[in-house]
Amino acid sequence: MADHISPEHDRYLTDENLETAYVRLLELFSEFGIPGTFAFVMAFALSPLEYRQFGDLIRDAEIGGGNWLRHFRRQISEGNVAGWFGGHVFDQVRRRPEHEIACHSFSHLPFNDRLVDRSRAREELTSAATVAQSKGVDLKTFVFPRNLVAHVDLLAEAGYFGYRDALVRTGGAFGRKFAALGEYNIFTRAQPHGVERAGVRVIPAGRFFNWRHGVRRAIPK
Repeated sequence: MADHISPEHDRYLTDENLETAYVRLLELFSEFGIPGTFAFVMAFALSPLEYRQFGDLIRDAEIGGGNWLRHFRRQISEGNVAGWFGGHVFDQVRRRPEHEIACHSFSHLPFNDRLVDRSRAREELTSAATVAQSKGVDLKTFVFPRNLVAHVDLLAEAGYFGYRDALVRTGGAFGRKFAALGEYNIFTRAQPHGVERAGVRVIPAGRFFNWRHGVRRAIPK
């Protein structure tokens, strides 16, 4: 959401709210014995203090006619770091060895061939590895920002075992409506396992838990 921050995000994505959400998730997973994968944007995994050390890795990018990090730059210049650095929640997850920490890129740049070239994608992976190494974490699986899958061979080059696939869907407003209708289909086949692409295992995309908001409240539990 870094490219379209709204007052609502500022109001709700506070450090306190984020920590409450992560702690609650960890408690639920512990209660039911469920190990999970937490895919972190590695720049978000920094603390404000670590940002001083690794801040040079966070580079501006021209995406869609504007600086991808314009809201970040503005708020940091104003001294507002709330919600931007989640080192405290990263540590909460890291203290639970049953969970995997995966990579969701370094600065959430969309790995789309038209938006991010190979050199910048490789740079994202290198920066993510630098932060992970400093925290003693070995990143082995990857979730592409906004599920835009591209430059897969660079993942193999960086030592990743697998990545989460993206569901193939029709774009636009019609596509969103079609996807919502698809949640009523109880006969959907399982997604294929054991597939490799460019030397990296393709992990089935799975399904999102339904967010019971707006029209999605009509979808039965």
